[in-house]
Amino acid sequence: MKAMKTALFSLFFLIITAASFSAYAANVITIENECVTVEDVFPGIGIKDQVFCGLDYGETRKLSVQLATHIINKYNIKAAPGEAYFNRRGKKIQMSEIEARIYDRLSQIYPNAEIQIEKVRIQSDIYTDDSGRFSIDISNPRIGGMYGRLNNGFKEVGFTVYVKGFIEVFVTTDRIRKGDLIANNIKVEKVDLSRLRGEPITNPEGLIAVRGLGAGVPITSEYVSEQPDLPEGAAVRLVYNGSGLHLEARGILQENAFSGSIIKVKNADSGKIVTAKYQGGRTAVVNF
Repeated sequence: MKAMKTALFSLFFLIITAASFSAYAANVITIENECVTVEDVFPGIGIKDQVFCGLDYGETRKLSVQLATHIINKYNIKAAPGEAYFNRRGKKIQMSEIEARIYDRLSQIYPNAEIQIEKVRIQSDIYTDDSGRFSIDISNPRIGGMYGRLNNGFKEVGFTVYVKGFIEVFVTTDRIRKGDLIANNIKVEKVDLSRLRGEPITNPEGLIAVRGLGAGVPITSEYVSEQPDLPEGAAVRLVYNGSGLHLEARGILQENAFSGSIIKVKNADSGKIVTAKYQGGRTAVVNF
């Protein structure tokens, strides 16, 4: 039996050393796990000790003559040393799969947008297990250049993706002054998402510009607000209520006023700016 095992090991390494490995020839041994064991090198020996680990899915690594010699000496194996290649079984991820996964992720973030993936930069030949499962995470999901990571179940691989996105939004057709209603000076137009500053509005009725806007500006929440009950700069009756004290003065709104809102009002006589509650009817009350 011992002579037979010695002969088998000698035959194993004779096959290995006889082949040309410049092109990985015929001696690529496929394994299922990330670690190559002595049993993988010498089938039938029954020794599960690890020779080396860290094989990614689809990765091929060489067992050198020097390492083979070390194993033979360590375990007192009667065999001639040679070299071999070990490949961990894996399924290659196609670029189309990566792009589709990125597209799905961005479609969740921008559900109403038309997404166009321009380019993905990632290392070639990434593999998974036979199930083909992998996940995508994008750390800065903004239109333009994005950075993300692909996890194949064994390790993470970084990638960069360049994306364009388009969405239909309201766009100004003419110049709109601060405080003017916007509904009569807008149209729906498809624009590049990179031009947007804030969330696009969905209903322009009753909205005013919070700053002057030129023609062709995509309307977002940063540029508009609801039409106030009384606009900034309007005159109000400023009422001071205190312990048995009631005073009135002229006030000037320092911001748009909505009924029940807390606002800044300038006392027209003293020039002092106070915090007041706007009660409607051009009346702001200061309680002290």
